[in-house]
Amino acid sequence: MNILFISVSAPPKTGAESLQVARFLSEVTKFGNVTLVTSKPLNEGWKKTDASLTHYLKDLNKVIHVHTNLNKYVRFLAGKVDRDFLNRPDADFLFYKKWKSVIKQIDVKPDIIYARASPFSSLLLGLKLKEYFQVPMFSHFSDPFYFNPYSSKNEFRRKAELEIIKKSDLISFTTYLTKEFYSKKYSEYENKFLVIPNVYEDECLQSENEKSLKKDKITISYTGNLYGERNFSSILRALKLIHQNKPDVLKQIKINIAGNIQSEVKKEIELYDFDCINYLGVITQKECEDLNCNSDLLLVIDKKFESEIDKVFLPSKVLDYIVLRKPVLAITSKDSETFNLIQDKYGVALDHDQITKIAEFLIEIVTGDYDLSSLIKKKPPEFYSASYQRGILLQNFQQLVDEKG
Repeated sequence: MNILFISVSAPPKTGAESLQVARFLSEVTKFGNVTLVTSKPLNEGWKKTDASLTHYLKDLNKVIHVHTNLNKYVRFLAGKVDRDFLNRPDADFLFYKKWKSVIKQIDVKPDIIYARASPFSSLLLGLKLKEYFQVPMFSHFSDPFYFNPYSSKNEFRRKAELEIIKKSDLISFTTYLTKEFYSKKYSEYENKFLVIPNVYEDECLQSENEKSLKKDKITISYTGNLYGERNFSSILRALKLIHQNKPDVLKQIKINIAGNIQSEVKKEIELYDFDCINYLGVITQKECEDLNCNSDLLLVIDKKFESEIDKVFLPSKVLDYIVLRKPVLAITSKDSETFNLIQDKYGVALDHDQITKIAEFLIEIVTGDYDLSSLIKKKPPEFYSASYQRGILLQNFQQLVDEKG
């Protein structure tokens, strides 16, 4: 089976979606001949590369790089003239506009197109190539598109989402709540919808967790980006409460943050000026894995619940955490995907406004006779393993190819 895999996000680029693409590339090359179409890697701003991720590309037939970077002056002027110009559908819009150039570089006609977003320019390129090659297309929404609370809305994005849903042969979503949300919005197309979650690599699965030993200092780590409503406010307010009531406890806590931080979020962290917080900047995937392995408690933070769409997200880092058999503290709203997975299974889930409970939990794990490993009550679900989802993908790919005849 010849598979055309399309994703702006792909190794050696860093980021959650790029890592997921890496894992799926590793799996689909086991049953198909894969050509990858992605954007040219860059090292600027929040865009970083990690050379250690290139091994995921070794079994590909070909990698086609599309140049999508706009001159910064052109980008500045375009933003001044029309703010929405750079969001049609996203900052990587040149990716799909260069579809004719991509076609010239494809050596073998694909049997199927597998396009993953975000960014959603990946799916728009997929539609162009689907029309040209007249083959089925399997689209994946790693996040909501038009309804994403982290992105601006415009008429182009609304129409683009509808076109993707109409023309894709199958569409997968990362969580059941996302599928449920889209089934309500586009009920006439819900027979196309299924769930393909973020996955963990089977070889990363750790053995049974051992009883946590009492330590002089508890290490808590957060790996990932912080921006907008996904910020550190709840943790900072809890630390302030601890400082006011049990200041010595802060001497027994070390909190690592690794990833990009938006300037406003960074200013808030600096304003509190806690010595226990250690910002590491952007680190490699290997450094990230080592950091998590050497931590006692891993932290995940969701956006505060404001509307129905906010609860559908499940950060892929949650899976990276639970396969390490490390307890998780999730700052999330009740009934979110994160809450439903973590609470009473792999750690503790507390709401953003439960500042006192967050503080009490941190105090207890430091001062009490508390075995953090006792928070882990289940094995990581097989449903989230890359090898399990490989079987689901193969079944659906084969069905689409057979139907095309």
